[in-house]
Amino acid sequence: MQFSGSRILRISEMVELLAVSRATLWRWERRGVLPPKRRIGPNVVGWIESEITEWLQTRPSGVAVLPEDLAWKEPEE
Repeated sequence: MQFSGSRILRISEMVELLAVSRATLWRWERRGVLPPKRRIGPNVVGWIESEITEWLQTRPSGVAVLPEDLAWKEPEE
């Protein structure tokens, strides 16, 4: 794995870049949606910028389609 030319994105940069909360980042990582973070030090983690850029390029563009069980349903009368 090559990290040359890439920088480490800290949590605050990831939150800003992806416009999501910290909790969403952790949830996405746990579910395997997001590339894994790297442990940089005892209390420091970050993501490799090139991996995040590559991941973003694989994401679909446009409006997300919710699974049927999460989609809005009109109340039945």
